[in-house]
Amino acid sequence: LAALVRHAGMQFPDTLDSPRGLPTDGSFLRKPVAGAGGRGIAPWLGGGGPAVPGFVWQRHVAGEAVSAVLCLEDGGSRILGMSHQLVGTAWCRAARFAYAGSVCMPRGAVATGIQAQFASLATSLAGQAGLRGVVGVDAIVERDGRVAVLEVNPRPTASAELVERTTGESILAMHLAAFGLAS
Repeated sequence: LAALVRHAGMQFPDTLDSPRGLPTDGSFLRKPVAGAGGRGIAPWLGGGGPAVPGFVWQRHVAGEAVSAVLCLEDGGSRILGMSHQLVGTAWCRAARFAYAGSVCMPRGAVATGIQAQFASLATSLAGQAGLRGVVGVDAIVERDGRVAVLEVNPRPTASAELVERTTGESILAMHLAAFGLAS
């Protein structure tokens, strides 16, 4: 995944399966491999002992949390929509890294360079990784405009619902069509 992301011109934070040798200053996060919604993510402050199975350690990236909903197909992939992710939102009483919802980003509000990076990633995911269907990409837009991909969810995500509501198009129909199936 890191190679595909970098090939698309995006950043991918260092992600390791062991904390051995990592700084214990919170510059890395301990993330559950099978986590969802940001549950279980915490700054790595050490703790000694061997690596705990079921976790990865990923460099923390500061910036704006976003999600892209992509439709990956043989003949061409596309960005269906993007949203701001509400992460650790105080008024939602969300924990520091907990997902608390999304707010749709109007197409005109997304910088052309950011759209181009996600379009390139969509092409790589479909062409090189062979992914199909509607997928979600969680990322951070850094202050300098660079995009760091945190994860690719190979399925429709919660943000896909916003695309459906905004466009009126069925996410399920698009997902099935990407596999050559009718809805």
